[in-house]
Amino acid sequence: MPDSWSRRRALRAVATAAPLALAGCSDRDAPGTSTDGTVADDTDTDRTDTDETTTAPTGDEDRPTATERSPKSLDVAGAWSQFGDDAGHTGLTDASGLPEDGEPYWHLRRIRSGPPVLADGRLFHYAELGEDTSGRPTLTPTPEEDTLVHTVDGAPALVARDASDGRIEWTQSLPDASRGWPALTDGWAITCVKGEVAAFDVADGSPAWRVDVGDDSPTDPTVVDDCVVVPFSGAVDGQSGEYVRRPAVRAYALADGEERWSVEPPKRQNGVAVADDTVAVVSGGWDGTGVVLGLSLADGSERWRTEVAGDAFTTPVVADGTVYVGSYDDSVRAVALDDGSERWRREFDDRPRGITVDGGTVYVARGSTLSALAASDGSTDWQVVPDSESGSVQSVAVGTDAVYVGTIGLDAPLVVLDPTDGSEHWRHDFPDKVVGGDQVMGGVESQPVVADGGLYVNAVDGLYAFGPAV
Repeated sequence: MPDSWSRRRALRAVATAAPLALAGCSDRDAPGTSTDGTVADDTDTDRTDTDETTTAPTGDEDRPTATERSPKSLDVAGAWSQFGDDAGHTGLTDASGLPEDGEPYWHLRRIRSGPPVLADGRLFHYAELGEDTSGRPTLTPTPEEDTLVHTVDGAPALVARDASDGRIEWTQSLPDASRGWPALTDGWAITCVKGEVAAFDVADGSPAWRVDVGDDSPTDPTVVDDCVVVPFSGAVDGQSGEYVRRPAVRAYALADGEERWSVEPPKRQNGVAVADDTVAVVSGGWDGTGVVLGLSLADGSERWRTEVAGDAFTTPVVADGTVYVGSYDDSVRAVALDDGSERWRREFDDRPRGITVDGGTVYVARGSTLSALAASDGSTDWQVVPDSESGSVQSVAVGTDAVYVGTIGLDAPLVVLDPTDGSEHWRHDFPDKVVGGDQVMGGVESQPVVADGGLYVNAVDGLYAFGPAV
């Protein structure tokens, strides 16, 4: 491990503040209530020349003048409705994004959020809501030293924000918090957290339906047409090796949450993607084997099954009749959506973390490298190693004229590349932070969300809104 990850450095930081909590973020509204726009996140104010700090009151009109707050309102449009933007999870959008240059317009610093989704001028994400009601989004940069570690606690909730300035519009309580993705469709926000699958009205957060799933753990929902497809992780007893919680893939009616079908894949970790009325399921465990299934979206019946090597997998991506799967055996496979036959397989020296597909190009985040492969045969078009101290590439999104690459680790940046050759357009460097125990890291935690005229990035040190540089 590099010297800058040293235990001495981390313990020196932890000695002055409490470590970050498990998940969600520290927003400041009681769960299940609306706000009038005067209440937002607990974010640090910009420092004065004397580095004076104050305790912010709850009302904007009473805010101290010793510190300056200067967020910029972001003029954005477009939508990013679920993980990967579409039901195939391609990570591709026709939104303009920020191909030339970008800068932070506002920054919610004292949160560790789940990634946001975007529609109709609002952002939605999971959070943990604390009691402090101070602060609006700000341009305040996170200090570079590793001494500001913020305790995150409170009630779990779904949070709706104004996408232009980050202020909370409403919150709705949940039984658990998550760093996963909600999904948006037809005026509903779909959530999947431990014990519950639910739908809420995007306008005010009122519940449309809730499904109690007991101790089961649903993961990111995939929404297509009038259906919500949800994978459930299984759990195995450490001594007997028997399932104490069965894995599953279930389909629910969007209108009322009624279960349409349920299938038990053979392995305990599962991911899904949907296209052409077929649900592609990647099912893996820890025994060195896995399976890719093709299920009917209508009734869950099995259309085909392909056994594959590897003990765990990335979420599958479906594009143009092909299912792309990254495996922990350091490979990426392309299989046909109609019958599961293998089209090609590409081996690497390190583990794929994410896949994004743009027409004839498959972008693979692996180790410290982003590889652009030909969708036809998996050959390399180009590859880039973003400059960082020890960052790894783990997320990719593609807009018009740019590829947005998230890295995580030490000195790990957001890097914006040209899709034709991988040349760098611009980048943003994030500070390293103590995130628990003696771990120090920075960078991007989840796939960037690309909008028309803007970009939202869930980073280790908070949620950023980027706009055009001026």
